[in-house]
Amino acid sequence: MTENRHQYIELGSDLLAKPNALCDLIEAEGFKPTVVFCNLPSDTDLVKVILKKRNISSRKLIGNIPPDVV
Repeated sequence: MTENRHQYIELGSDLLAKPNALCDLIEAEGFKPTVVFCNLPSDTDLVKVILKKRNISSRKLIGNIPPDVV
């Protein structure tokens, strides 16, 4: 059985702080399959670019939800 863990990490306001921290965590955990949720499609694009730059394989899935549904 897989152990679920939750972590809280404070990051700076730099645009790349979160994507770089995400890459660091993925590398530290040994590249286990991971699902990452982003607020905006543009955030998804940024994360994909940063992951690719760090040689971390990824695929993006965007499900646009109309704002009036949320």
